[in-house]
Amino acid sequence: MTLSSGTRAVEGNLNLAIQAILLRSQEHPTLFRTAVLLSTALIIWRLWKFTLYPILHPTEPKELPSWIPSKFSSHGFAFFHNSQAFLAKATKAIGGKDPFAVTVFGSHFYIITQPKQTIEVYKNVDSLSFEEFLIGLMKYLNLTDHTLQAVFETRLPRDKPGFPNPDGKALGHFVRDMHHRQLYPGANLDTLEAVMVQWFDRYLHLDALQTLCAPYSTSSSSSSSPATTGEANKASIEVPLVKWCSELFTRAGEQGYFGDSLAALDPDMATTFLVYDELSWQVLYQYPRVFSRQMHAAMDRVQQTFVRYFRIPQAEREAQGGAWFTTAIENECRSLGIEEQDMARFMVMVYWVVSTNTRKAAYWILYYLLHDKPDLIEAIRQETAPAFDKDGKLVDLAYLHGGQCRNLEQAWLETLRLSANSASARVLTRDTVVGGKLLRRGGRILIPYRLLHFNKAGHGNTSSSGDDGPDINSFRPERFAGRESITRGPSWRPFGGGKTMCPGHFVAKRETMIFVAMVLQRFHVELVGDGVLQPDLGKPVLGLADRKSGQEVTLRITPRTM
Repeated sequence: MTLSSGTRAVEGNLNLAIQAILLRSQEHPTLFRTAVLLSTALIIWRLWKFTLYPILHPTEPKELPSWIPSKFSSHGFAFFHNSQAFLAKATKAIGGKDPFAVTVFGSHFYIITQPKQTIEVYKNVDSLSFEEFLIGLMKYLNLTDHTLQAVFETRLPRDKPGFPNPDGKALGHFVRDMHHRQLYPGANLDTLEAVMVQWFDRYLHLDALQTLCAPYSTSSSSSSSPATTGEANKASIEVPLVKWCSELFTRAGEQGYFGDSLAALDPDMATTFLVYDELSWQVLYQYPRVFSRQMHAAMDRVQQTFVRYFRIPQAEREAQGGAWFTTAIENECRSLGIEEQDMARFMVMVYWVVSTNTRKAAYWILYYLLHDKPDLIEAIRQETAPAFDKDGKLVDLAYLHGGQCRNLEQAWLETLRLSANSASARVLTRDTVVGGKLLRRGGRILIPYRLLHFNKAGHGNTSSSGDDGPDINSFRPERFAGRESITRGPSWRPFGGGKTMCPGHFVAKRETMIFVAMVLQRFHVELVGDGVLQPDLGKPVLGLADRKSGQEVTLRITPRTM
């Protein structure tokens, strides 16, 4: 067939299609006119919103085009299915480095992807608010209006008893200062860390593991693995890695913050919490209870345990251990007349933020080391050895945290880079300029941290010469060798930034490094089978991504001779 004959065939088919449409229009004239009217209106709307309006308002961010107006936006389903993948594609489609806009089910978001622009956002505390998001979350958790007003609107005297309040702020505005006193380097953090060391020292022995992991261990047997050459036939235990780390770290956090009291009230508190934490993305999306019954059932059980906890005399609870923060925040709440039910709801949030990220950091770093960089295991073992005595007891925390363990430090940073999946959100209380673009009042700013961590300009090369470095999508701790300063720049946000930066980053690092060092000093560890873990990027989290639903790998743990 020649080109001209092919063209004639296409024209013929087009003519037939037009004739068919005209015929149908004569049969159903009202339907045809309605369809033409709606189509014309849609085309005019799209032409105005995504072509003419941007030309007439060049100072405002471009918006990602859509064929579906406003709250019915077609972007909503893609955003909620996998927000990170959606935003990465949107960034590429818009092009350039300016902030851009996207409408998701009626909510107008301004997306910030450039490191320098994040600094502008974090410095602006006058017109960009995080408080509205926090209050919305507390309302979803059923805190009463009386409590919310007391926490956020009741300015307290400068000379009040308890925690210092020199600026006369409301509790909701100085509670971060209380977190800082607990979690920033100092006596309170050292005390909390000592509890963690004791906890891991107690349970990182084979006999203790066999007891602790009995409900979920897959086997407890002799091992003839090549990894135990010279120590064949030693007893070992096989555990699901994610489950093991999650149970161990959640119970450790519970012990550190609440002592023995919670476990005495409910020995399965940690297990119940993990059901909630796996489904906590429903809290962030504020799912109706009817569609989130399992999550709410777990949350209700945890709340009721805390109600019982607060009914125990405080002195009796303090005798069972616990963190300074736990008692201090309870005293502040009681002084405001907050009821125990609301105090329990608030403590669910504390328990949540204490446990959700540390457990994930633990299983991700072990998984990445064993699956992607097994050659680093022995190097980390050797560099952390001076912190332990001949019996495998951790005796020198200053050495472990003093910068001598470079391989472990770099593995920690790379684990954060690959697993961080949160975003920073702010509500615009008035028109504000960010990155040279005018962002309108009522919109929401969103900073997806993962896009910053996968920016090749910041994390793609390992040398100052600009030579090609490790694959940005792979676990390559060496990318941080000699470049640790990048973690102090605007392209590094695993714990957020500004005044809403997570105050727990010090304890998370310390706890994870203690755990990994202790595990590698005391045991040979290896993955069994061909299971894999992949980060679930489709669900919102408070910090680190969980693995995809249903994924698990088996870890064989065998004692080694020091």
